[in-house]
Amino acid sequence: MSRGDGKRGKGIGGWALIGLIAIAFLLEGPIREGERALHPLSPSCSSSSSTCPFIQSALTPSALAQPGGLNPGDPAALKVRRRGKDRSEMVFIEAGEFTMGRDRGDPAEGPAHRVYLRGYWIDRYEVTNAQYLMFMEETHRPPPSCWNTPKLNELDQPVVGVSWEDAAAYAKWAGKRLPTEAEWEKAARGGGKESAYHLYPWGNAWDERRVNSREAGRDRTLSVSSLPEGASPYGLLHMAGNAAEWVADWYDPDYYSRSPERDPRGPEQGIWKVVRGGGWWCRSEQCQVTHRRKELPTARTSSIGFRCAMDE
Repeated sequence: MSRGDGKRGKGIGGWALIGLIAIAFLLEGPIREGERALHPLSPSCSSSSSTCPFIQSALTPSALAQPGGLNPGDPAALKVRRRGKDRSEMVFIEAGEFTMGRDRGDPAEGPAHRVYLRGYWIDRYEVTNAQYLMFMEETHRPPPSCWNTPKLNELDQPVVGVSWEDAAAYAKWAGKRLPTEAEWEKAARGGGKESAYHLYPWGNAWDERRVNSREAGRDRTLSVSSLPEGASPYGLLHMAGNAAEWVADWYDPDYYSRSPERDPRGPEQGIWKVVRGGGWWCRSEQCQVTHRRKELPTARTSSIGFRCAMDE
């Protein structure tokens, strides 16, 4: 069994270490930016047949956890709860209108229009490798395509290399769903008048200190709880970079011109699914809250992960 540092593992002892680290991570939450996991996810966990029974039994829903509380400067009125089987921290987005899209950008991002959404919950953080590990152990789903990539497979990094189908399956397992494109953009941009035309979660000015992107000089994903200074008005992290994110909708570049004003769910059918937010590979314009891209629902890349949503 090979380890992320290139050395040879030592049988069941190595698995026990991985189990202890996974449990500790899930109890204490993601590692702070700049810290390193003691051991990356083992290549042996890529087997679709369950070879880690003690991890499976230890990672119960009650053991899952992420950082508690709000970061300094987050709006005090936010309602935050741990919800779903994965016990991830979710933020409640109140019902109301917001401005979706923009007129001066890629044609697929327009026109700018007002949208009313019912209240909903959305994950504050991207789904992590540790959470996806529990899902794999319970469902025997095959591992992501990047499961053994050292710079992407620490426990507190966002899971990437997952298809839309993988993400939807995880969301169903957790008792959740993927957010709609409109829900994702409102959570990233904010619903107030002051944020109606923001290009980034924090405002209009590009700031590479607030985002994990190519222009920030990084070549990997970061902990899902890193860079709190880049949080959205609702306190969500990494809505601009780190991992791009699958959403529920089918992709249609002209959808905004005919989408309903209340709770749009996207086209009824299509070929591609929508991906939102920039990734660690992206340029500044790809990190904008209105940026849309398309991918086949079966695509698995090192830049795409996801977060989940729930109805009120």
